[in-house]
Amino acid sequence: MYQPKISVCIPTYNYGRFISEAIDSVLGQTFSDFELLVADNASTDSTEEIVRQFAAQDARIRYVRHESNLGMVGNWNYCLREARGKYIKFLFADDLFASEEILELMASVLDADESVSLVGSARKLVNSDSGITKILSFSRENKVLNGTVAINMCIRQKQNLIGEPTAVMFRNNQAERGFDNKYHQLVDLEMWFHLLEKGKYHYFAEPLCVFRMHDEQESAKNAKKCVEFDDILVLYSEYLCKPYIEFSRFFKKYLWHDYYYQIWKAFRKHHRIQFVDFAGRVRDYGLMRFFVLYPVFRMYKVATKISRKLGRKKS
Repeated sequence: MYQPKISVCIPTYNYGRFISEAIDSVLGQTFSDFELLVADNASTDSTEEIVRQFAAQDARIRYVRHESNLGMVGNWNYCLREARGKYIKFLFADDLFASEEILELMASVLDADESVSLVGSARKLVNSDSGITKILSFSRENKVLNGTVAINMCIRQKQNLIGEPTAVMFRNNQAERGFDNKYHQLVDLEMWFHLLEKGKYHYFAEPLCVFRMHDEQESAKNAKKCVEFDDILVLYSEYLCKPYIEFSRFFKKYLWHDYYYQIWKAFRKHHRIQFVDFAGRVRDYGLMRFFVLYPVFRMYKVATKISRKLGRKKS
């Protein structure tokens, strides 16, 4: 069986209005040694008709329609199992490649340096009407750094600094474990951690892809359900104890307290959860302990923000 250099994987569900633009951005690449696998999670819109029209004109396109919905993580892992390429490049059906050289640039990095396990780039953030709202970036400059350094940075800043699956490329044989289905909102970030434990992170400061934000995304739906709180609990439990984590004991305690503070804020300000839900989640930590330590960690958080702002001004 022919093995292309890259498997571009598009997991999709009811994104017929976006998917033509996504596929066009793949077919317009300067690098041609790829397969395009479209895994349709039982869409009920025009997705099948649109993709089959593309597939009839280009033999590199494989279209698979599931009889029933596998769920988001299930469909992502289906893509990994079916991908034939040496390298994996995800592209969500509502996203697109901003550069016609993204496949060439990212593959050349993995070809040149076996120690690199994850390649990423900045990305343009757009709304449902394709209007650019901001540029999301890891750094203003191209960077190559140890993977565990990138993990520490993400946890310290409490952000997915790497980005969404559309923003990265990685080696097929290093992702055989698949995305961890314990996670729902942070499933991509946890996979990046898994890959970054295996090697370096190579980052392109140029925004090579476009990430679209809209209310119909799975991540937007999860945010309304406060799913991220469950994921953060699992992520901290699994990764804060790793030997390469460089944080002091105090900072780890701060992270845990801030985790419960975010739940408290979701109750107090945004009313996304009920007080009984907050109390239940904070029970093991201690409700009284939370309120006693609250002013201490709030002062620390403010001091940290001021320090970062002063650091940015100096640089």
